[in-house]
Amino acid sequence: DFKPLIEASYRTIRTDEYKGKQLIAWADPGLIGTIEYFSPMAGTLISSPRAQLTPVIDDPKSAEPPVAAVQWMTEAKGPLFGVVNIPALKRVFSGRSAAPFMPMFQPIFDLADDAIISVEDGDPLTLRTSFNCSNPEDAARVEQTLQAMIVILKNMIAAQRAALLNGAAGSNPSPAPSMFPLLDLAGQVLTAAKVTANAGRVDVIASVKNPDETIR
Repeated sequence: DFKPLIEASYRTIRTDEYKGKQLIAWADPGLIGTIEYFSPMAGTLISSPRAQLTPVIDDPKSAEPPVAAVQWMTEAKGPLFGVVNIPALKRVFSGRSAAPFMPMFQPIFDLADDAIISVEDGDPLTLRTSFNCSNPEDAARVEQTLQAMIVILKNMIAAQRAALLNGAAGSNPSPAPSMFPLLDLAGQVLTAAKVTANAGRVDVIASVKNPDETIR
C-alpha cells in the first residue's frame, strides 16, 4: 500500500478516481496538476503528471515493463538497481555546454548502449556497473576510458581533500570536515574498482567496507 508512504512524505494528499482507478495526488492547490501517483499492480508505482497517467489506465498494457527491463531486472541482486539508456542521455546533453572534463566520457557516450548499476548491501558493500557495447572493439575502448577516468577521479578527490584541509586550517570555522567521510568512501571505491572487458560488455566492480556496518 503506497498511500501511507506518499502521505508520510507529502502530508497533504487527496485521492481521485479515473475510470474506477484510484489516483493519489497532492492536496496543496499550488501543486495540483503536477505529479500524481497510480499503482497499476502490487509493488509498482507510477508517478507522473495526470496527462501521462490516464493513458496507462486506458491501455493497461502500457504499464507493463518492456522486455528489456525484465531482462535487466534479472541482474538486480541488491536493494539499489538502475539502468541508464546512454544514447538517450547523450541526446539530453547534446548542444549543452559541458564541463571541461566531460570529453573524457565521450567514448562511453558514443560506444555504450546502456549501463546497468547496482549496489549489493552487506559487508563488504559491493558496487557494480556494467556497460553493454555492440562489439568487443567498442568494449575495449570503453574499458580504456574507464581506467583513465578512475585515475583522474582519484586525483580530483585527493585535490579536493587537500583544499578542504587547507580551508579547515584557516582562521574561519568551516563545515568542510563533514565532507571527509564521503571523500574517503569515494576514494576507497575508486581504489578497489576493477575494470574488465569480456566480449561486448565492460564490468566495473568495487567492494569496500560497508560504512553503515562500521557505524554500527
